[in-house]
Amino acid sequence: TDLQAMLQRNPDKQEAWLALGEAWIVKARELAKPLYYANAGACAAIVLVQQPDNRLALELQGLVLMNDHQFEEARAKMDFVTKRWPDDPVGWGTLSDALFDLGRLDESIRAQKHFLADAAHQLKTPLAGLRTQAELAEREIEAGHHDPEALRASLRQIASASQNAAHMVDQLLAMARVEHILVSHSHLDHILSIGLLADSVMRARRVAGRGPITV
Repeated sequence: TDLQAMLQRNPDKQEAWLALGEAWIVKARELAKPLYYANAGACAAIVLVQQPDNRLALELQGLVLMNDHQFEEARAKMDFVTKRWPDDPVGWGTLSDALFDLGRLDESIRAQKHFLADAAHQLKTPLAGLRTQAELAEREIEAGHHDPEALRASLRQIASASQNAAHMVDQLLAMARVEHILVSHSHLDHILSIGLLADSVMRARRVAGRGPITV
């Protein structure tokens, strides 16, 4: 793939390792292949060797730990992330999921509220980036200076990112509607997975200005 080829040429490029890790998580969820999370964890570990406090790598590790049902380890890691970066929605989202699976429901709801507030704010920048990309593509077409293959790739990126953003907004609205529900063991089926939304934020905030990711 493009990312893997890039890493063969430049194995110290941290951003590429992080993007590859995110792509493995997306692929794991799309194909229902949880073993792909191990690949994401390996990508995060490579970055953390060079930069132990890399926030994005720590977030990836949190998602991997959740997949492995290591909920206490995920909680501890995301507790560190949210204290170090209190406006980080991915950290709050994964922390909420970890607390929920540990049975600490009141704390999970508090973390969920942090996530909702921060996620709504984080959505604004990638959505603005998508609009800019669409406007640039339109200008290229009008000027007659466009590369058809590059244009098709750009349009695919815009379509995919806008779909992800729309899905996330729908889930945020759904969460707002059910927020009044009293959390108890009889209502567990009503609780939405914050970790999935956190993953959407991670993908949305990095999509502006970057082509499609494949592994």
